[in-house]
Amino acid sequence: MMGRALAILLLALLMAQCQAQPAKRRAVVVGAFPEEKPSQPPQAPHQVAYRPIAPEECPKDYFRHPLDMEVGLGGTFAEIRSNHFHSGIDLAIGGKVGAPVYAAQDGYVSRINISPWGGGKVLYIDHPNGFRTVYMHLNDFVGDIGSYIRDYQYQHECYAFDINVPEGLLPVKKGQVVAHAGNSGSSGGPHLHYEVRFAATDQVINPLYFGMKYTDDTAPEIKGVRLYASERESVVVNSDTLEAPARFYLGIYAFDRSGDVSGRNGVDRIEMYIDDTLAFRYRALSFLFEESRSVNAIIDYPHYKATREYYIVTRQLPGMRNPNHEANHHGWITLRDTLCHKVACHVFDAKNNRTSRCFWVRTTNPDSIPRDSVAKQRGEPIDFRQGGAVRQSECRLEIPPYALYESDYVTATERSDSRFASKVYGFMPQQHDLPPHVACTITIRLSHPRPDKVVVVSVKGSKYSACTTRREGDAYRAKVKEFGAYALMADDAAPVVKPVNFKEGKSVVRLSALRIKITDDLSGLQRYACYVDGKWELAEYDGKTASLYLPVSLIPSGRHSIKVAASDAVGNTAEKEWSIIK
Repeated sequence: MMGRALAILLLALLMAQCQAQPAKRRAVVVGAFPEEKPSQPPQAPHQVAYRPIAPEECPKDYFRHPLDMEVGLGGTFAEIRSNHFHSGIDLAIGGKVGAPVYAAQDGYVSRINISPWGGGKVLYIDHPNGFRTVYMHLNDFVGDIGSYIRDYQYQHECYAFDINVPEGLLPVKKGQVVAHAGNSGSSGGPHLHYEVRFAATDQVINPLYFGMKYTDDTAPEIKGVRLYASERESVVVNSDTLEAPARFYLGIYAFDRSGDVSGRNGVDRIEMYIDDTLAFRYRALSFLFEESRSVNAIIDYPHYKATREYYIVTRQLPGMRNPNHEANHHGWITLRDTLCHKVACHVFDAKNNRTSRCFWVRTTNPDSIPRDSVAKQRGEPIDFRQGGAVRQSECRLEIPPYALYESDYVTATERSDSRFASKVYGFMPQQHDLPPHVACTITIRLSHPRPDKVVVVSVKGSKYSACTTRREGDAYRAKVKEFGAYALMADDAAPVVKPVNFKEGKSVVRLSALRIKITDDLSGLQRYACYVDGKWELAEYDGKTASLYLPVSLIPSGRHSIKVAASDAVGNTAEKEWSIIK
């Protein structure tokens, strides 16, 4: 008890000492940010030019709300998602499909994308002032737009497609109902995903800066702050005063809620001050899709993989090109004295509701600067600006320029595994456990190519998944977006086609749609088609349920044959046929 009381007394004295010190201290962070628009990020060869934009430049009365209902935000702009930033806002529609979706302004339909995955049914509208609005996860389309889509699908005998629409062919007026909100694609529930972009480059901008009306009186929550001595060493900040190394950076885990909509939305911005000087700022304002994977570099990625907690870190790597992530001295804080220094973290949502967390840091040895303990000089050296290649016997990994966020050494390994047609080859950077910013190319050769179909697979423990593979002689190539283990595997199995809610020879008159489940165990479903009495009919494939849905209204009365044909990515095919009565 005496020891605990003494420790509390010493901590209290230390805090009092920190708060009693004068504001002028010897140098931690020098200089503040100018209050101006974000600067142009460093250019990479593959990058489209980023156009800086400030919130006050976004016209506040130009776009109308795409819905006519009280909504909450089920997802915010640029919030952290797996390997990407969320490119729009998710508007809740009460858990049911069918809410009318309105054109936000006059313009014309410029693109239509229908897919079983991703955004599902997506509509793009270009506007006279150079902006583009995008509406995703739609249930169906209205008027001339719906007729155009249906005609295209029957003409090309396809459900999924992605086309640009000639300017002026499908004009729309502000407030015109263009579709109904739904749950198509990879949506986790009925909602409208809404985006605003620059039409010329598809650079996305936070839609909330365009004067969108919504209710949000709830301040963000700061769930945790971590202090990092290196890429692999961190501690949770759980006290008001912390003994710190002489050099470190910080990570902040925070989220926001909107009204009655549950969930953990991303925050609008984070600001961190050291002794009242702005040292770091992150703001969800605008980004290019080419830079979306930089999300992996601005968070503590290994911690995110293990826990799904996204600590946004102040540290910047040389290859990062995210204009929303600004920091002095690359986000590192260096203590050059033994005094206490105040750290203030402020987190805001787009309504300027704010939550703050303050604490003090000090070091006992300002002359000792910790360095990463990672073993260097192992593997192939790769300059992140130039890229390079790493070879391991019959496998080669090509790393493009700017795939790494910092120059590093990449190691290669191999092992045998009887499940696969080749050895299992592994590639891993030494310094940063981060996925590549752009896809790498892996090539695996077989000295005696198999006569059957082979694909490149990603191997994770006992699990594996196929990559889109191209064969050139004895070489099998795939674009991969992760470092790790890869091998070749034979795929001789055709897709499996099974009826779900009907049986051979039975009546379907009480059903709204026939459901046929189509699955593939490796290379993935590539093509599918449904025929009624030998004639192609429009059936929708839903990736979430791996099912093809044929509306019964498309089937005439009487007895008919229903046939479904499916093939996977390497050409294995399956056909099933049933007789039904309506």
